[in-house]
Amino acid sequence: MNRLLIEEYQPKAVIISELGVANNVAHAYKLEPIKTLRMDYPEKSNVRLIEHYKDTQRPWFFTKHWSASRSFTKDQKRDIESYIHESHS
Repeated sequence: MNRLLIEEYQPKAVIISELGVANNVAHAYKLEPIKTLRMDYPEKSNVRLIEHYKDTQRPWFFTKHWSASRSFTKDQKRDIESYIHESHS
């Protein structure tokens, strides 16, 4: 169903808030890996925030889950938003 929605609406980007599905989705949609964004924070170092891929038309961003993750901080949210904005503008 997602494949049909993407084909129909042609979004400029796809953002999925679940890092755990990145490899499976990348394989299913034949996505090319671009970058893994890891950041250091006072409370924890080397935090994986984003898996960035692309298909032939658009970027795909898999991010740390926004609501279910108790350790999702305002700084991490800001860094994710900044990365997507800078990578997609």
